[in-house]
Amino acid sequence: MKSISGCPMRFESLKVFFKIVRNESYFKIQIITLESLDIFEAALREEKIDYSKHFSSMIKKSESLSLILRDSDICLPGPGKYVLFSNTRHREFVQIVFIPTLEEKLSIVGDKYIVQAYKYKNINELLKIASKEESRIESHFGSGLDYFESVIMLVVSSKSKFKEILSSSREMDSKLGNSFFLQMKLNGLVDKLLVVRNGDRYRVNTSKSVLRHIGKRIGYDADSVV
Repeated sequence: MKSISGCPMRFESLKVFFKIVRNESYFKIQIITLESLDIFEAALREEKIDYSKHFSSMIKKSESLSLILRDSDICLPGPGKYVLFSNTRHREFVQIVFIPTLEEKLSIVGDKYIVQAYKYKNINELLKIASKEESRIESHFGSGLDYFESVIMLVVSSKSKFKEILSSSREMDSKLGNSFFLQMKLNGLVDKLLVVRNGDRYRVNTSKSVLRHIGKRIGYDADSVV
């Protein structure tokens, strides 16, 4: 795992942590961070630290580092190399705060669009790549709908009750004034997870950008549908 400059990542906020792990036989360290466990584990792998994961209710003796995920009170089986991943302070562990830099996090993510962005020199180029990928996804969602489904999606973006949806859909296309036909189409959108149903109420499960793309395909302005 390398930085934009090609140098290996060092995770500066974990410098003391890695020094302890490599030089001490026994320790109890708690990692405090706003990052996900995946990010921290990626840092361990990058530094080639062998470890095993345990819930605090099932900690076993291990010669390698034991990464503890808390689900109960902690009872250690004996001296060892213990790392608690939790933001709730434990008085028996030494706290170390993990705050990776943006560059470190980008190197960890591993998403091909992020990796491709390393060759660019500023965040604007990265945002352009993200925007292009977002547009591709929006196009995919919108192009998978027929005309009537598209109309219903636009209506449901502003109406929630079935009677309201029926009335507004009829105004946009008379064929959608048939309650049976409308219900069939709504059920199909629910099955596709594009609409969520809660009793007699419905709501769209897509972004505003997707709705705008849907509206554009059928000649409507999604923002003006009321």
